[in-house]
Amino acid sequence: MKYVVIEVHESYVVVLDQAGTFSLALNFNYQLGDQIDAIIPYEDITTQEVVTHKRRKWIPRFAVLSVCIALILFIIPTFNTPVAAASIWLSYNPEYRIDIDTDGNILEVEGLNPDAVEALESMNCKHKSYIDFANAIIDYGMQNDTLVDGKTIEVYIDTDDQKLYDSISNNLELNLNEKLCHKEIDYEIEHISKKHERKQEQHQNQGNPSTTPDEHQQQQNNRQQNNKQHNTQEETHEQKREQEKKQHNK
Repeated sequence: MKYVVIEVHESYVVVLDQAGTFSLALNFNYQLGDQIDAIIPYEDITTQEVVTHKRRKWIPRFAVLSVCIALILFIIPTFNTPVAAASIWLSYNPEYRIDIDTDGNILEVEGLNPDAVEALESMNCKHKSYIDFANAIIDYGMQNDTLVDGKTIEVYIDTDDQKLYDSISNNLELNLNEKLCHKEIDYEIEHISKKHERKQEQHQNQGNPSTTPDEHQQQQNNRQQNNKQHNTQEETHEQKREQEKKQHNK
């Protein structure tokens, strides 16, 4: 049973247990708010009248204490929660999203497909930079034959800070150039908006399927026929102009 000290007196303290019961216990130099695993009941004050009277005094004090504890445990820590300055999407089939702070340190990594989730189970991403993580997942892909010659590593950066974007882009480009210099593996580094544009294009293409080979050939034949007709019309107009010139000269 756990107890919280909510009132301190010279020889005894008032505690509240997990069941919501108020009790009196001997004071062993306890401080307000201390958490106690076990208590020794204070036997000198046992009458129900005293307990009832004390309980009425404790309720408003306990309410204030509860608010203070809630602030300490839940609200105040949120002010210290780091906010991501940029997010990096890195994909070569396993796809990852890396949230980083302004110094390039990783705040959170998320696997966006099953292959990425499986890879993260064997990696420790804490206290690493995004460059360290990029190297780690490239090594992982090469060792597991998921990153081989002919593949392309797609990198998208999401941040409103242009200087930070340029810094991330340049650092990744230098690192990937060095990392892949002996491999036939390409890479692309772009803003996240390009990723959204490609998704929209794919969605539009799905809604408007591309033409079949026969349809494509028919369209090409039609264009050729139109060009011939246009050329014939031009020749006819040219002949008429020549005839008019001759008649005018006569």
